[in-house]
Amino acid sequence: MNKTESVVVSGGFDPVHVGHLRMFKEAADLAPRLIVIVNNDNFLMQKKGYVFMPIKERMEIIDGFGVVDKVVESIDEDLTVCETLEWLSKKENLQIFANGGDRDNADAIPEADVCEQNNIAMKFNIGGGKIQSSSSLVSSEVIKPWGSYKTFEKDHGYLVKRITVAEGEILSLQSHKHRSEHWLVVSGVATVECDGEKIYLNQFESISIPQGSKHRLSNEHRETLKVVEVQYGDYLSEDDIIRYEDKYHRET
Repeated sequence: MNKTESVVVSGGFDPVHVGHLRMFKEAADLAPRLIVIVNNDNFLMQKKGYVFMPIKERMEIIDGFGVVDKVVESIDEDLTVCETLEWLSKKENLQIFANGGDRDNADAIPEADVCEQNNIAMKFNIGGGKIQSSSSLVSSEVIKPWGSYKTFEKDHGYLVKRITVAEGEILSLQSHKHRSEHWLVVSGVATVECDGEKIYLNQFESISIPQGSKHRLSNEHRETLKVVEVQYGDYLSEDDIIRYEDKYHRET
């Protein structure tokens, strides 16, 4: 075990911005050694539905900051760093778990129990108030063979995105185990298949897609199709897709 007293911080840092650097600098004053846990790509997909900067790039940039002594990738599969803290506590002399300006008490973090169990003190409002989220600094447009989508917000139990389908394109016939969806057409005409039934939706018309149903969205018209999709359920991730037919032969 490294016996040097350490302070640890964590985050997605996607992308890294000046607020993170300020947090690192302030956290580094709390102990001789600063360790940064970087949330893995799976975390980002679960939280916001896309990855702007891959884990290796985020880690390399953070490792380049002079105040940072060690950078580790999170091993957790959920939206916490509990397992990573537990693992690190066996290798490092962790004294403090420091949290940024958007976290102000132990009730606001799921890692409180593991910190108490390992005698890790918790510090809050490090780096001052939250100036801007990483997600708000980038355009989250994700390009797909049929068009694109952009995620606007994701929180506990819901996700909001805009789907753009090019002329003549079609999404895969698919279903979801963990979520239902509601589609609102904001531009163009949507062709919707749901459990064998085919319907057409004009501008400002909508439809609910039940959890587990086989469904597909397509654009049979010359105007670009735009649909606002609201997902709701206990697990909202791009890997919750079972494909039955796909024009682009993507795997399930």
